[in-house]
Amino acid sequence: MAIFRGAGGSGDATTDAANQASVASNKAAEAASSATAAAGSATTAATSATASSASATASASSATSAASSATSATSSATAAAASYDDFDDRYLGPKSSNPATDNDGDTLVVGALYFNTTTNIMMTYTGSAWQSIATGGTGLLASNNLSDVQSASTSRTNLGVAIGSDVQAFSSVLAGTTASYTTAEKTKLSGIETAATADQTGAQIKTAYEAETNAFTDAQFTKLAGIEASATADQSAAEIKTAYESNADTNAFTDADHTKLDGIEASATADQTGAQIKTAYEAETNAFTDAQFTKLAGIESSADVTDATNVTAAGALMDSEVTNLAQVKAFDSSDYASAGSVTGKNKIINGNFLINQREVSGTVTLAHGVYGHDRFKGGSSGATYTFATSANVTTITITAGSLIQVVEGSNLQSGTHVLSWTGTAQGKIGGGSYAASGVTGTATGGSNLSIEFNTGTISKVQLEEGSTATAFDHRLVGHELVLCQRYYSQPVDSGYDFFAGYFVSGNYGPGCFGTWHAQMRAVPTVVVTLGSLNAVGSVSVNYFDEKRFHLNPTANATSNGFWYLAKLTADAEL
Repeated sequence: MAIFRGAGGSGDATTDAANQASVASNKAAEAASSATAAAGSATTAATSATASSASATASASSATSAASSATSATSSATAAAASYDDFDDRYLGPKSSNPATDNDGDTLVVGALYFNTTTNIMMTYTGSAWQSIATGGTGLLASNNLSDVQSASTSRTNLGVAIGSDVQAFSSVLAGTTASYTTAEKTKLSGIETAATADQTGAQIKTAYEAETNAFTDAQFTKLAGIEASATADQSAAEIKTAYESNADTNAFTDADHTKLDGIEASATADQTGAQIKTAYEAETNAFTDAQFTKLAGIESSADVTDATNVTAAGALMDSEVTNLAQVKAFDSSDYASAGSVTGKNKIINGNFLINQREVSGTVTLAHGVYGHDRFKGGSSGATYTFATSANVTTITITAGSLIQVVEGSNLQSGTHVLSWTGTAQGKIGGGSYAASGVTGTATGGSNLSIEFNTGTISKVQLEEGSTATAFDHRLVGHELVLCQRYYSQPVDSGYDFFAGYFVSGNYGPGCFGTWHAQMRAVPTVVVTLGSLNAVGSVSVNYFDEKRFHLNPTANATSNGFWYLAKLTADAEL
């Protein structure tokens, strides 16, 4: 196959490369020969002073020729390589599918070729897509109707073309037809049964008539034939009676019905006695019997289902006296213990979110394990929430993550506990599953227990013993604060410098002694923040435990001075 390769003209790339390599080899031989001649000239120059100059000149000329030959050889080799690369870029060889780049990984050139080993078709690149050479361009010529092949239909299928697209159809039969059936006419003809003739038999007409109309069928004629021949308009009374009684559409008395009527006592009259009427009435209805009247007579005359005084005096409660009737009706024996001890039933501390010692505000973002409102910390993915207080009820809206409270085991008894709250968030106990308010779980006395809430709103959180949630336990705010201070305390957090002590001439002065607001759960972590007006180098907490603390200052001046505190916190959270 010939290709165009620039100034070199057309020719086979393999032959051209070989020719160029031969030329390069010849040039290299000439260079070697020239170098040999130069060496000989140098030898001659050594033996002959007269011929030395001429030989030197000849030697230089030979060297120049050798350099020129080497340059030509290099150029020829470069041209051969470029020619081969151009050929390799245009004919890509056999491949199983359309390549996206040439053999060097470069952009395809227009006119590039390759043989598709999957379809056995030679493909050419148009500049935007690969196209089969067999069906490319404008398709097969109209004059080539494949009449010269053994099977034109098979040939068209193999070529991937069909009559009516790129190949024009031709038929001597159709060409000689002056009036052909249209598709619509052919459909109509196909709908006529094969046996249809103009002289159909009576049986054929009868069958078609019975199938398409409401005409009598053979079965219906048989029914008509079954009507008794003696049927007349002057049937006897016995015949009429029998037909009338047996007809399901009438309510005529039968002989059996007459027998029942005959069984009614002869003395039955409209003036039955009261005893007769009473007996019959009690036997057939839900009327009060003598025994029932006796029961009613035993009820006090003033009894009234709305009489709360009498009902309460009997030891019962009226529905109207119960605040939450549904909860009262749902009580069982397992609920009595917790129901009987209302104070302290809630194991959650700060369930109404009224205590906020850390003074979080706005949109609160907590990392894992970091606390916001007292006793509530961020879950495994932290927590983001906002909050608002109305009518002494604080509602938290969790927008991301979760909030956790770890209930101290010393506050728990073993058994079933129920977690309840108000809001749209879902909660869970320990390793249980999230669910709406009313989640139950099992606590083990003396072991800590976590409760957790996901995104949504929460308020009035309560964990109590039993399986039925009761009304939220509103504790006094002072009581709630003391419960929180067992885990986190801020003895100093006034927003102003707090006078703590003094020192004399740079020596240690007396330290600051104090006690936590409440005895803490464990020895806390203490953080001291000095005030802005102080003359102390540092302050160390050299003694503290669950009950008290001692702060000891280190002076940084030689004169007398005072030192101040801005904040002091103690953390013993779970």
